[in-house]
Amino acid sequence: MRLLKYLCLFTMGMAFFTSCHKSGEKGDITRLVSEWMDKEVLFPDNMVFTIQGKDTVDFAYRDADYKIVYYVDSAGCLSCKLQLENWKKVIQRIDSVAEESVPFVFVFNAKTLRDIILVTRKEGFTHPIVADMGDKFNRMNHFPTNINFQSMLVDKNNKVLAIGNPVLNPKVLDLYQSIILGQGEDQGHITTLTDAELETERVDFGTLAIGNPQQRMVWLKNTGSKPLMVQDVVVSCGCTKVDYPEKPIMPNETGYLTISYDADKVGNFHKTITLYCNAVNSPLQIELKGNVI
Repeated sequence: MRLLKYLCLFTMGMAFFTSCHKSGEKGDITRLVSEWMDKEVLFPDNMVFTIQGKDTVDFAYRDADYKIVYYVDSAGCLSCKLQLENWKKVIQRIDSVAEESVPFVFVFNAKTLRDIILVTRKEGFTHPIVADMGDKFNRMNHFPTNINFQSMLVDKNNKVLAIGNPVLNPKVLDLYQSIILGQGEDQGHITTLTDAELETERVDFGTLAIGNPQQRMVWLKNTGSKPLMVQDVVVSCGCTKVDYPEKPIMPNETGYLTISYDADKVGNFHKTITLYCNAVNSPLQIELKGNVI
């Protein structure tokens, strides 16, 4: 369990917190994860599962070795928060690799039941859900208010093994899968966290001609005490490519990102690069902008 805790701390460091450069927010994340690790999730005795908020179904989940729990509160845009199309992909991936069924327990609290029905119908989402209009599930557990931490993987005893939203962060999904497949203790090492700093969070390409690819370099510095490893880089479009260091960046040393942009149409552009690494303030983001003529 100690290894899983370290892995989960690593995962939380990579949650979608683009503002986590502030030390206070880093501490808040660490405290939140520490609070929830090994905590028991309490389930109401009379949860009613339905399809699209209407047809009641039997849904076995209590005795499963692993469960993925997703609670969503009523604040803000329900459809934007749920991202049900992406959850379909998560369910499909876990079902394809797990030897035994892993129940996904979706508990949605909305302003009205109609909101839940409309969203699930529009998305064609036919997985059983709980329309918890009285918010009983949350009142029993007091879930974090941030959507990044309202998803968790729990064991047969309903103890939290990992916390984080696998839809918003692919590294969380990787961690969930490794635990479910029993690979967590076979990693051979504990991923430790460090600190990282980007030279800039915005790159202005200025005015460039279409068909004339441009490159910019941005340094990435390890400002912590442990080796810094870049695990993945996600770009918002195929016109952007990033070469990044494959070897660890040692403490107080610097590596370089080579950003290539090959415009496919004229006009102003705004793109993003998301950099995943074993840093407390990960993921790091770089905004790209410019004008193509």
